[in-house]
This record gives sequence, C-alpha cells and structure tokens, in this order.
Amino acid sequence: MSINHACLLTGRDYTILQAKLSRALADGDSMVPALRHKLRNSVVVFGKDISPDVVTLNSRVVYRRGAGTMETRVVVDEGEWEVVGMTLPITTPLGLVLLGMSVGDRCVYIGSNGFEVTVSVERVAYQPEAARHVGSIASPAHICPDHRDLLPDSGTIIPFERAKSKVKGQQPGTDDPDPSAA
Repeated sequence: MSINHACLLTGRDYTILQAKLSRALADGDSMVPALRHKLRNSVVVFGKDISPDVVTLNSRVVYRRGAGTMETRVVVDEGEWEVVGMTLPITTPLGLVLLGMSVGDRCVYIGSNGFEVTVSVERVAYQPEAARHVGSIASPAHICPDHRDLLPDSGTIIPFERAKSKVKGQQPGTDDPDPSAA
C-alpha cells in the first residue's frame, strides 16, 4: 500500500485496527503488512476533532478506482452490518485503504487480483462523527481544517495534544483541565 496523504484515524478506528492486527498476526493473515502500514502512517485524533472530509468507520464515501466511474459505499468493520454492493468492510484491501483518507487524496494499493489500483476519494457523503457534532462546532475553521500539516516528518503517530493544537490552533493542554480538578 502506498499512501500519498496524511492518514487520519479516530481513536476508536485506530483501536479497532490494532485489534485486527493482533488477530491477523495470530492467524497468519495476509492483511498484516497493510494493517501495519496503515497504523504506522496514521495520525490519531479524537472523533470530535476529525474533519468531516475524512473517511471514518461507518462513513458513506464516494470514491473512484483509476479512471473508472464513481462508486459509493459505507466503510464498515467486519461483523457490522454488511450488505453486498452497499458496504465495504475494512477487512478488504480497498476498505482498509479508504479508512483515514481525505477528500482529494489518492492512494495506490494491491487489489485482490494482485494488480495495482489507484483509488481517490471524491466526497464523504456522510460521516458519523460530523453528524454527532452538527450545531456544536465552534467556528468555521474547525469544520474543515487542513489536516495535511498533521503528518509528522517521520511518518509515525504524533501525540494527540500536538495534533489537537494544530487542528484547533491552540497550545497543547490549554483546554483540558488537570486530572486533579475532578
């Protein structure tokens, strides 16, 4: 899998992928390299801080493979409601690749037929995190921030406080009370 973008995952999505990696390692699954790559090249943010143009679990995404026609699917976890032709599980190469991509991102991956496939995200028609926070967003800058500056130089996960300060333009630790305040 070749990622040409900053892969953003919610904490929930990241945890689900970590569990899948643990199971895949135990089973000798062929998805191990792709899962490791996705986890290693991701920035993790709280669901409330993720831009609505990012594909998260249960998002309805409009994408294009190569120069083909646009397709629409809901990206789901294995075992969640799967409907052939409507959903795309993250246990498939395409589902895993789409998770964490933003509108306008392109990615090359090896399809189930063994050939390279380029996929691009055209639109996120629905994202559960954005739907939960409609009306609670403080500013237009928070609605669709430019997350590309969140990708660390090393390609590893950066601490949430650093990511959050870049997303909201705040200094780390300025909006969360000290644990002793509880």
